[in-house]
Amino acid sequence: MAKGKHEPQPKIDKRTLTLIACAAAGVIVAVLCVVLVINAVKAGGSKNPAETSGPTEPPTTATEPTTEPTEATTEPTTAPTEPPTQPPTEPPAPEFVNPLTGLEVSGDISGRRPVAIMLNNLKKATPQEGIGSADIIYEIPVEGGVTRFMGIYQDLKGMDAVGSIRSARPYFVDIALGYDAVYIHAGGSDDAYRRLKESGIDRFDGVNGSGEGFYRDTWRKENMGSVHSLMFEISRLDEIMTKNRMRMEHKSGFDTGMAFAPADYERTGSAGKSVTVNFNNSKSTSFEYDEATKLYAASQYGGAMTDYDDGAQVKVRNIVVISAKITPIAGDTEGRLSATLTGSGNAKLIADGVARDIKWTRRSSSGQFEFHDADGKEILFSPGVTYIGIIPLSSGSVEVK
Repeated sequence: MAKGKHEPQPKIDKRTLTLIACAAAGVIVAVLCVVLVINAVKAGGSKNPAETSGPTEPPTTATEPTTEPTEATTEPTTAPTEPPTQPPTEPPAPEFVNPLTGLEVSGDISGRRPVAIMLNNLKKATPQEGIGSADIIYEIPVEGGVTRFMGIYQDLKGMDAVGSIRSARPYFVDIALGYDAVYIHAGGSDDAYRRLKESGIDRFDGVNGSGEGFYRDTWRKENMGSVHSLMFEISRLDEIMTKNRMRMEHKSGFDTGMAFAPADYERTGSAGKSVTVNFNNSKSTSFEYDEATKLYAASQYGGAMTDYDDGAQVKVRNIVVISAKITPIAGDTEGRLSATLTGSGNAKLIADGVARDIKWTRRSSSGQFEFHDADGKEILFSPGVTYIGIIPLSSGSVEVK
């Protein structure tokens, strides 16, 4: 080819140019998309490009395990252990208790001398006032086929009057001496006055005394008769004792002789839910047990034994029935009785729905009753009021169901 002479260039048709232009445009668009995606990732951080094109299936690693679960991953390798059992805690012992009931009281009354009060128990004179506040209730026969109560009161808080007051008998005086009690009565038999003088017991007599603390209840006098209306203002006892220079406290070392069972104590014996104490053919006192309260509700004369003060039925925690020699006094025109309450004999304790035979012992006429089982072990009372009925060996009995 000669130098300086040009060869003709091949011509590009219109169709080819169009294809080239479209390809270039596609490249440009692709580059722009890549740039936009990069910018979006930079701006959103964790955003996935796929999120811009609609919903997709979630990654399997985020929601489903990659392998089947095994026993080791679903169940504990060892059996669960029970939490250690804590032993039940005993309630704190009360700071102060009544020595005649074992029940908690607000202050220390353990050294105080109690008061023993003779209470009328003729049907006409019932209900008595203050009988429901006694800590211990004694019921013993007197002449005429009837019984008489003697209430022993250690805790006098809230008490006002007690009555009606009746006369003394020697065996009641002796029991009061065993408690180192102040004795309250209204007269007495000749034998009783001899025993009162011989013993020197501190006492208040509503018939042959100064009359301090005694009064006639108007309603009782009108509805029951004058003989059944004599009352004693127990709320004035401290005042009257102080005035008469009587000892307020027990002598050093005095012990009531009563021991009480702990809360978890389990009694053994036969059923003791229903109790009837028969003193003779004409007088009996019965009790019915309440499982919920562990108390025995008292009845006599065909109905509930109630306290005139609040109308509530008298309830006790312990029932003791003592069998003793009780006989008419030879030559006594009134048929008064003699009771031999020293030595030993048979008795029955009913408490917490359980009855058992026990033994009683009394070492002297002014001593305390002691109670033991057949093996000589001291009897424990349940905390609460105690009823003690003394029945004649010849005519008395006790029925327990």
